[in-house]
Amino acid sequence: MRLAVIGHPIAHSLSPVLHEQWLRASGLFGRYEALDVAPEELADMFQQMRDGVWDGFNVTIPYKEAVIPYLDALESGGRSCRSRQHGV
Repeated sequence: MRLAVIGHPIAHSLSPVLHEQWLRASGLFGRYEALDVAPEELADMFQQMRDGVWDGFNVTIPYKEAVIPYLDALESGGRSCRSRQHGV
């Protein structure tokens, strides 16, 4: 399993250490990486996931909303958070 957290900047993230511990504790084999992805690279990252290069990734601020156009679906919780943030 190949997983990552994406953001810009991302070097400070503790996610790889924490998630790899959770993977091991769950008996799962995989790698969790921190990827510094520039805004203009977001579309490519999502294409890589669709192509099977990645099994999944988490998204940090400032990309929480920037990734919405690349999602296949947005659950109601995500929509309601976005609506509250924008006063809709």
